[in-house]
Amino acid sequence: MRKRLQDLTIKDAFMFAAVMSDAEQCRHLLELVLEMQILEVNVVAEKTISYHPEYHGVRLDVMAEEAGTKRRFNVEMQVKTESALAKRSRYYHAQMDMDALLAGESYDKLPDTYVIFICDFAPFDSRLYRYNIRNVVRETNELLKDGNQTI
Repeated sequence: MRKRLQDLTIKDAFMFAAVMSDAEQCRHLLELVLEMQILEVNVVAEKTISYHPEYHGVRLDVMAEEAGTKRRFNVEMQVKTESALAKRSRYYHAQMDMDALLAGESYDKLPDTYVIFICDFAPFDSRLYRYNIRNVVRETNELLKDGNQTI
């Protein structure tokens, strides 16, 4: 069934891509979600990353890169309950890193990556409205400064 344009919400893929394609709107959302200042961003809606036809590629709803810092942001509208959200996040982080370094560049030049899922369902049993997921050293409870964060 086709929807009329005025009946679309932000949960519709077309409307989400249209709104988030605007660099200023995307930057503002990133600042709200991440609670940090974001400089100018370059945005690509529905960015496809596929390195080999035999391997699983990804289609990122919105991919943004911050000017200057090169921090990378992936924003996904998740309206269907996804049981493998954690592994999907891991895969998206890895795919976003694939072209981040040139041959011979040091790993400390790897930009931070953020994968943001905006869900219309509770992804965890505690039913909080927001989860900040980072890697932590289990024995010391210290944050692993690997530059990955999932919200």
